[in-house]
Amino acid sequence: MKRLFPSTSLDNDLNKQQDPSFSRSFLIERLHFVVYLLLSLLSLIGCGSEADRRSALKSCSTQQSHPSSDFMVEAGIGPSIEKARERASAELSRRISAELRSLVTVKSQQKDGSVKEEVEEEIEVSARFKHAELIKSIKRCERCSGKICQTSVALSRDEVADRLLKEIEADAQILAQSTQDLTSKAELISFTQAWRVAHAAYQRMTPQLNQLRVIQRTTQPLRDAIKVMGQASKERAKRQRRLWIDLKPLELKPTAPEALGEALSHALTTSFKKIGLKRWDQKGCPTSVDQAADVLQLTPRGDLNCSLGLVGPQCVLSLSVHVDLCREGEARELTQAEWSDARIVGVHPRDKQEAIQLLTRSLHELDLSSHLTRTLSPIILL
Repeated sequence: MKRLFPSTSLDNDLNKQQDPSFSRSFLIERLHFVVYLLLSLLSLIGCGSEADRRSALKSCSTQQSHPSSDFMVEAGIGPSIEKARERASAELSRRISAELRSLVTVKSQQKDGSVKEEVEEEIEVSARFKHAELIKSIKRCERCSGKICQTSVALSRDEVADRLLKEIEADAQILAQSTQDLTSKAELISFTQAWRVAHAAYQRMTPQLNQLRVIQRTTQPLRDAIKVMGQASKERAKRQRRLWIDLKPLELKPTAPEALGEALSHALTTSFKKIGLKRWDQKGCPTSVDQAADVLQLTPRGDLNCSLGLVGPQCVLSLSVHVDLCREGEARELTQAEWSDARIVGVHPRDKQEAIQLLTRSLHELDLSSHLTRTLSPIILL
């Protein structure tokens, strides 16, 4: 039987659908399309609602339950409540931890207004918060929306302040006891010793002091201690500027050539410059307080022994120093030291005088800065 009209695509589809294999493939294609469409819609809905969910999560107010005057509060977001709590605690610890870099600059001016000298001291301290166990989670702020969770954590300012104050209690007492010798009226050695003790205690305290500033719990005694150390730093700079070294002639036993004393004087002068000490170019001690100078008189002493060695004449110079504080016209003995490791040797195959000349040349190039530092460090701040 012939068709009056030609077959259409619809007829072809109907004919194909009568084929079982086509029916299965047709349904699978349609199912894939529907699944793809649903996933696309879900992804669009998810992207559009993430901002809304984040906005909703930030609405937890803590001002009434945890006022800022008593607590430090931080919020955290994460894929779970635990991760959100970890992030919030880490951020709060980071806020409390601090890096301190202070620069103390002291300038000395002449009467004409010109700057004579500038002293700078840099201190860098890295502090890490060691009391993260005091950070507590605020349970009512724990919430999740989809795959995003949020919580808030709080730290009691008074609770952590108690911990920090206990940690620095001993050093704070040391610092308070040292303050009386950190003034301009203190003697040179007293100031030096007090500075070393107080400065060491202050450095140990600095991380906690930094954190007490952050949590706004610095006490008045601690503020006074910080002020004292600031004033002591300026006084230290002033004392360094008014410190001089008066090098006396070499006292040698037995009498040796004058060139030997000149060579030692050159070696000591070079070593003074290396460790930052200035030579006193006036005669005698400062005669008045107006000169405001602390002069250390350093008298080198030598013991020269010459003998016949295996190679030939051998001369050995053993050194020691005597140090006096010279101020207001008077000299007061401070210390004396044997430099047993500063033995200079000169050897010649035949002639004793040649051996002494070789010793003198080696002495001229000798670096005595470490010996000076070891002898003077208990007396002055280098």
